[in-house]
Amino acid sequence: MRHYTELADLRDEVLLCRVFRHAWEVRPFYDGDVRPELARLASSVRALRCTRCGHERFDILTADGRHRHYYREPEDTQHIRPVPLQVLRAEMIRRGLWVTVIGQADGA
Repeated sequence: MRHYTELADLRDEVLLCRVFRHAWEVRPFYDGDVRPELARLASSVRALRCTRCGHERFDILTADGRHRHYYREPEDTQHIRPVPLQVLRAEMIRRGLWVTVIGQADGA
């Protein structure tokens, strides 16, 4: 059974992914990454990892041109019940995560 975290207890990086979607970066692919039943079909695999929360995505292209993908969650993944986007944005503002001073996004 899935455990749900309260919005106020959600880690900042998970909240950012809920609002802005995952920040995917391509990473090296290893043989054990893909479920065996999908690996047998794959002619090409692209492995991605979110730089914020650690979720992984595997895009699989089959020999006949079909596309499949699946996700692997980190063990400490937090789940929340469906929440409207405006509620998530309000939580970001409450935490001070929304504001970036123009010209200072890089910390300069």
